[in-house]
Amino acid sequence: MKSKKPKTKSKLNKDKWNELSKQMREMHPSCELCGATKNLQVHHVFCTKYYAKSILRYHPSNLLVCCPTCHFKSHKSFIQIMVDEIKGV
Repeated sequence: MKSKKPKTKSKLNKDKWNELSKQMREMHPSCELCGATKNLQVHHVFCTKYYAKSILRYHPSNLLVCCPTCHFKSHKSFIQIMVDEIKGV
C-alpha cells in the first residue's frame, strides 16, 4: 500500500507576499505585457518552486505584474521551455 505524500505548504510568507504584491500592483497599474488593467496578478519570472532558497522569491526584479491571461501564458511558455530543454529541442 502506497503512503500518501504530505502536501507541501507554500514557501512564501503570506503576509510578506501580500504586501509586496500590493506594492507591485500599485507601481504597475496595468499588465506589463498587454496593458490590461483588471484583475492584475503578480508573477514570479523565475519560478521559486525550482529555486527553494532563492533570494529572487521577494525581489522586485523577479516579479511581473500581469493580467490573468498573460499570467497563464507565461506559465504555459515556461512549461514548454522546460519540455524543449528535456527533449533537446
